[in-house]
Amino acid sequence: MELRKTALRLLIVSIVVSGALAVAALVTGEFGQLQAKVLLSALATSGASICGMACGAAWDQDRWRPAALAGLGIVLVTLAVTLFAFWIEPEPIQTWMKTVASGWLLSAAAAHASLLGLARTDRLLGWVRSSSITLGFALALGITLPIWSSTFQDNNAYFRGLGVVGVLMLTGSLSLPVASRLRNLHVPDDSVADDPRARVMCPACGHVQSASLGRIRCDRCRAGFRVELDPA
Repeated sequence: MELRKTALRLLIVSIVVSGALAVAALVTGEFGQLQAKVLLSALATSGASICGMACGAAWDQDRWRPAALAGLGIVLVTLAVTLFAFWIEPEPIQTWMKTVASGWLLSAAAAHASLLGLARTDRLLGWVRSSSITLGFALALGITLPIWSSTFQDNNAYFRGLGVVGVLMLTGSLSLPVASRLRNLHVPDDSVADDPRARVMCPACGHVQSASLGRIRCDRCRAGFRVELDPA
């Protein structure tokens, strides 16, 4: 996917720029405002590339394309606002920085939701995934509120509640791929048509596996055979 390649290129470039600036600052002993802006811009580009690749991965699944598109929109708008705030420094700068922080929280939640969308689920695990995605956005919103309002900043009970939400979100997110693997879930039927590989059965041992047409070696018995498409 071209989007994924572009994100990878941006990530590599931003990492190189960040490393070069860090080395230059250590060698020369100088790190001014311009270098700080370039470094922060490179880090922002890295973050956007990572979140964008996560959303791009979900794009490959048809039912997750609207969510992936929304996530990509959030990431790109956040990156644009971040670079604008760093370089133009509009007034009031505090409001712009709050907007930047809120955007990155939403971008992280969108990337988190996109990655969970890649998991193979049944009815039970589908509920776990939906709950984890909801908790992820709730956590992002919960962290955003104290940024904008001082009402929540000194409320210990509020932050304890956020901690509970975070723990539940992490528990569901980390257990989902493990549970999916343990339950040996197969690719849903609606995604088989999008898979360029075919499901083939080994004539020697009967093992079924996904493979591209042509020369194939069985994963179980290592027997070799060829599968071709009959145009008739």
